[in-house]
Amino acid sequence: MKALRIVLTILILGALWGAVELMSLPTFLYISAGILFLTIGRTLMNKVGTSIAIGIVVCALKIVNFTYFFACMWGGILAVAVSFDLLATLFWKEESWSVVKASVLGFAGAAVAAPLFIVWVLWLVPEPRWVEGGLSLALEYFTTTGLYSALFSLVVAAAGFMLGGFLKKWYPAERKAISHS
Repeated sequence: MKALRIVLTILILGALWGAVELMSLPTFLYISAGILFLTIGRTLMNKVGTSIAIGIVVCALKIVNFTYFFACMWGGILAVAVSFDLLATLFWKEESWSVVKASVLGFAGAAVAAPLFIVWVLWLVPEPRWVEGGLSLALEYFTTTGLYSALFSLVVAAAGFMLGGFLKKWYPAERKAISHS
């Protein structure tokens, strides 16, 4: 039963983030939405790899977008999920976390995702637009989308932490989730 709840939580949060990804929004809002749902997920189930699993669900749903699809979209989603999972695994070890710590994690997750995304689009799965734009486009991305998403993630991570604490009362994905005391 515990494994089923974890899988359902991953699918639900991935579907919600995926629904946001299907909307026509500025890129920094996609990243911030990802941080929101990943923070909720980590609050409900503090397990290594769950953020990456949520990101994989989003990538699967991103294929459904029939109007357009680029591999860089997967790179952005996975960069957010991997950076958040890595940082949460390293630093979200305490049983009692605060809104401030969650906010800092959201900021850092979005900030670390930016260089991971650039590595993806320039070298791992080269996208013509990004390769052509080179480092000047990457610098523009860091100073606009990367900065906006990191700053906005300060707020949405706090909201995700509080919402996760609220949801945990009715839907505990695991017995030993993050305490909100």
